[in-house]
Parts: sequence; structure tokens; C-alpha cells
Amino acid sequence: YQLTHYRIVTILQEPYVQNDGPSEAFGFQGYCIDLLNILQKELNFTYELYLVPDKKFGRLDSTGIWNGMIGELVSGQADIALGPISVTNERD
Repeated sequence: YQLTHYRIVTILQEPYVQNDGPSEAFGFQGYCIDLLNILQKELNFTYELYLVPDKKFGRLDSTGIWNGMIGELVSGQADIALGPISVTNERD
């Protein structure tokens, strides 16, 4: 089974992802969006892109629950996180 449609969570951070009005990618523009569109054409998939509701990259809280884009991945709400996210010991 191979996915051909992905739910992609992102976060606004210029110049990687910004929302400057109409464009091919649901109104989003930037370096990460350009890269996503190149990958889409090469790998032939579709996607829906949405902003992370809490506007965070992702951190583990004291109860073991992730927030932010990482939380969206862990919970299964998103298939891919797109943005300038760093690798940390927690996220590793």
C-alpha cells in the first residue's frame, strides 16, 4: 500500500513558509513550498496543506504528550511536517 495523497502540517516562518495570498499551494509560498511542489511533480502525489493549530514546532510536555507539528505527526493527523524544524534530543 502506497500513499499518493498526504496531509501536510506546516508552520509560518519566512522565508520558508509564508502566506502571501493566492498561489498553487493553498495560498502558501516560500522555500519549503517550492521544494514541496518540485517533489510533488517528480513523485506524482497530491496533498492538503494546513497550519499547525497551536503554532508550535513540537515539544514533549511533562505528561508525555507532544504539541505542535510533532504532535500532529504522532497523533496521525498529519503524514508529513513541512518547515524549518530542528532535530533535538527530544525529537530524535
